[in-house]
Amino acid sequence: MQAARSIAIATIIALACRASDARDTGNAPPILRGVGERPVRRTDPVRLARLLGVAPESLRAAAEERYGRQSYDSAADILKSELIRAAETGDRSAEARAHMWLGMAAWRLGD
Repeated sequence: MQAARSIAIATIIALACRASDARDTGNAPPILRGVGERPVRRTDPVRLARLLGVAPESLRAAAEERYGRQSYDSAADILKSELIRAAETGDRSAEARAHMWLGMAAWRLGD
């Protein structure tokens, strides 16, 4: 049951991140829409963590879990939020780890 929920959430995130908002001019970040929630900015780590059902400090763990399931695009999207969270809190080691995992996801995606 938990695995099915995680897969469903990862799928929703991947699809939402790829979707383009009609009002988006290219300057604003894409928006995630949670079920029954207001729009969630992709760069808001706290709201993304709440949507994923994890603590904000656990975003990297959630991204690593998706990376392990070969969901590299959703892992990269989550890691971008982790990078913002780490920069805002001044956690340089978390920033470095997020950059490393982003690089590995980019390599897997052929970027």
